[in-house]
Amino acid sequence: MVVPNLVVNNASNVGNCIEIESAQKKLEYIEGYVTVTTILIAFLVGFGSCRRRSHNGLLKTSIFIAYVLPMPLVAYTYRPDAVSKFSISERREALSMASRSYGLVRNNKLIADFMAYEHELSNEDEVDPVSMKGFKYLVKGEEKEQVKVVPPHNQNQLQLTGKAITIEMIWQCKGRLLSSTGDPDGRLKDICLSYALYRLLCRRFVGYPFSESSNVKTWKFVRNGLLSNEDDHERAFRIIEVELAFVYDLFYTKYAAIFSNKGFFQLRSIQFIIVIVGCVTMVPILTNYHTPKNDLNRLTVGGHNVDVLVTCIGVVAILFMDLVQYFVLSFSDWDKVQWLC
Repeated sequence: MVVPNLVVNNASNVGNCIEIESAQKKLEYIEGYVTVTTILIAFLVGFGSCRRRSHNGLLKTSIFIAYVLPMPLVAYTYRPDAVSKFSISERREALSMASRSYGLVRNNKLIADFMAYEHELSNEDEVDPVSMKGFKYLVKGEEKEQVKVVPPHNQNQLQLTGKAITIEMIWQCKGRLLSSTGDPDGRLKDICLSYALYRLLCRRFVGYPFSESSNVKTWKFVRNGLLSNEDDHERAFRIIEVELAFVYDLFYTKYAAIFSNKGFFQLRSIQFIIVIVGCVTMVPILTNYHTPKNDLNRLTVGGHNVDVLVTCIGVVAILFMDLVQYFVLSFSDWDKVQWLC
């Protein structure tokens, strides 16, 4: 009777060892995936914006890999069958939802209707594309103005009372930031102009017409405004480059949704402080961490527990990504427009 019991116990022990080794290997895979994913996302946060600016093939390839791999790795780590369900169509749907949440159609209806009669708001003889006098292209704040719906086509007419910020107002502003001393080369004004042109360009993506394209005023703006100095085309290309950068951010980043929230930076600053406090709090916890006595915590590298190393990498990556995102947003063109307007 002793021998059969011994055989049963040995068989049970062998089965337990196999289960433990299987769980141990699975844990190693998960920790490896988590580490690689964290590093890739941190790399993407730090260098992702270089994708549309850099011509370095190696850097662009690395950014593409960092962009593609994290989601499948996360999906495979927690649910292997989820990889096959992740497709480009789902990304497009997410992009469509983001665009709708920003109100792409609703905002552009108002702008399209406004540009249909914008040329009537100023005397053609007084229009000056150099000082931007008479150019009432909307930049910010049109939601503060009253809107009158005019039949029979239900056109939205914006009643300008000085609450909405226009290009003309920015060029005529006597504030310190936009003065000849605060902005001697006019770069801040040009960023606001790029933002206004970006908003006009967005009409194309929702099917609204460019009513002002046939106006003489528009021709003057291009010929005598953007191209006023025939020996220097850099300004015109710079304005167009920033305009297209705003369009890129609308469709491929969350900047448009983020900066539509007026209390974003207060919340962002609080979040940044919480992250710093949390990371500082984690230091003594990880320093004094002792591995529980079980079979799934035997993995070490150089005498250091892998659980602690993976956690440290995650904490450092979170701090790095939050720091980079905070300063990138704080010095972005979106933020400059927000502060100037």
